[in-house]
Amino acid sequence: MTLLITDADFDGIVSAMLLRYYESSLSEIDFTQIRFAHPTDIQKKCFQVNEAFVIADLPYLEGAKMWFDHHKNNFFETDVSGRRSVADSCASVIADYYGIDDHAKLISETDRIDSGRFSREDILNPSGCMLLSLLIGSDHDFNRHVISLLKEYDIDSMMKDEQISLKILDYKTNLSAVCDYFYRHIQVKDNVIILDMRDTEESIYLDSAWKFLHYAMHPECNVSVRIYHPNLDRSKTKFQFGCSILNSTYTGNLAELAGKYDGGGHPRAAGFTIGSQRGCEIYDYVIAELIRPTTDGV
Repeated sequence: MTLLITDADFDGIVSAMLLRYYESSLSEIDFTQIRFAHPTDIQKKCFQVNEAFVIADLPYLEGAKMWFDHHKNNFFETDVSGRRSVADSCASVIADYYGIDDHAKLISETDRIDSGRFSREDILNPSGCMLLSLLIGSDHDFNRHVISLLKEYDIDSMMKDEQISLKILDYKTNLSAVCDYFYRHIQVKDNVIILDMRDTEESIYLDSAWKFLHYAMHPECNVSVRIYHPNLDRSKTKFQFGCSILNSTYTGNLAELAGKYDGGGHPRAAGFTIGSQRGCEIYDYVIAELIRPTTDGV
C-alpha cells in the first residue's frame, strides 16, 4: 500500500494534490493514506517508512521510494526517485518534474505564500489562497478535504464549501480575541518581538493561523520569539524563533541559536524545547542573542 507523507502547510497540501493525481503509483490511494508530519517528526523518525512511501516537502527518511523537496539544507546525494531542487515551493518542483501546467495560478500562489512574499494587508485581511493557507494545520481530516477539492475547483468556489466556510467563520470569530491577547502579551525589545504565552493553556493562541499576526502588529521589528508550554504539565518550555516576513533586515542564524539548546530548524525559523526552570534561567540570554546580530551587523 503506497502512502504519501507531506508537511501540514499550504505547500504540503498542494504538493499532495499534485502527487495524488499525477504520480501513477498514488492515483488510486484513498485520501486517508495521506499522512502529515512536521520536519522534526521526520528527524526523530516518528514514522516507520518502507519502499511504499512517497515523501514531499519534508526531509528524507531512509527507505522511501520517492522524495520531493525544495529545502536546500535537506539535500544530500542520493539516487532516490523524485526531485530535489531549490525553489519557492515544493509544489513548483513537483509541477516541473511532471510537466504540469494545469494549475499555474495555484502553484504561483503557493510559491508566493511559502516564500513569504506578502504584505501587511495580506496578513490583516487575508483572502483567497492566503486565507485558505491559514486554515491548514493540525486538523488532518480538514487538510485531506482541501486536497480532495483542489484539483477540480478554483479557490473562489472552494471558499463556498461548507467545511471551509465553517473554518473561515471560526477564524474570523477568534481573530478579535487573539489580537487582544497578543496586544497584551507582546513586549518589544529593540528589534525583537517577544510573545510570552506561558500564562495560558488555551491552544487557540498557538494556532498556526496566527503565525504572522505579530509581524503585522510590529512591522518595525525583524525577528520574534514565541515562548509557551507545549504540554499541560508545564514542565517544558518552547522557544520558537522566526524572522519577520515584513522586515528582512535580521542577520543572525536562528538555527545556530536553537542548536545551542539541542534544537534546530532553518536560519530564518527555528526553535527548541527545554525544562521550564532552565527556560527561565536562559530567558535574558536568548533575548540578548536575538538583538545582537542586528546591532553587530550595522
